[in-house]
Amino acid sequence: MTKKIGRPSGAKNIERDLNDVEPSRCKRCGSFDREKYTHKTVVNFDGVSPAGEPYTSIVLRYTRCANPQCGQHRIDRFFMNDVE
Repeated sequence: MTKKIGRPSGAKNIERDLNDVEPSRCKRCGSFDREKYTHKTVVNFDGVSPAGEPYTSIVLRYTRCANPQCGQHRIDRFFMNDVE
């Protein structure tokens, strides 16, 4: 007996929102390639992001540029709005 692959017939599609997200890039060489994040720090602080959106915490993720000619260490900063 062959097992069918995929969604069952008659299953409905799920409506999803599409969000545009800017990938982080190295300020030194402009590369989008990075190594895995080594660790993160969460700073609980209210404010308004540079994009004008409110946030409740800032997440700092530590990484390094994966470009062999660069290797710049960097911190990727994310503004989070955790509303309960």
